[in-house]
This record gives sequence, structure tokens and C-alpha cells, in this order.
Amino acid sequence: MAAFLQSARTGDAAVERFVAEHFDQRERESRPMLAPNMIRIAGLIRGQHVEEIVKSNEMEIAVRFSTSSGPLTLGFVCSEAPPHRLVDWRRYD
Repeated sequence: MAAFLQSARTGDAAVERFVAEHFDQRERESRPMLAPNMIRIAGLIRGQHVEEIVKSNEMEIAVRFSTSSGPLTLGFVCSEAPPHRLVDWRRYD
């Protein structure tokens, strides 16, 4: 999550790099809108405050942000096998 937050603060090209470097190739190939969706979410949370860590374990993290349009929770799920690439993401409003 820290790497995504850093990329969100940096800009769209950094978010695209984050997706390419951290998401599993099959996830990227099966979701052609993955990078555009991550860019859109990054824009929503850029400069916003973390309200709460909703879930945190070895395989998943979910963070609630306080945004101008209300709370937004973003979760990432990683694979069990090294190198533990991201295999799913979820947005909860």
C-alpha cells in the first residue's frame, strides 16, 4: 500500500509503473482497465488522509481514506507464492 500511496502522490505515470511492477501479469492481462482505474483512484486519494487500517494480514491490506466525496476503502490482495505480486484489488465506498 505504501508504494501505491507514493505513486499516487507522484502522478499518473508513477501509478502506471506501480501497476506494471506490483500486479501479477495475469491480473493485468485480464483487466485491461486496471491501470486507468488505479489512476482514477489515485486521483481521489491524492492528498487525502488515511482514516483507518480496516484489514491487515500477510495476504491482504485494506485502508479507508477520508475524501472530499466521503470515505473510500481500497484493498489489495497478494499471492501466497513469492514474489507476492498483487492478484486482486477492491474498492469499497
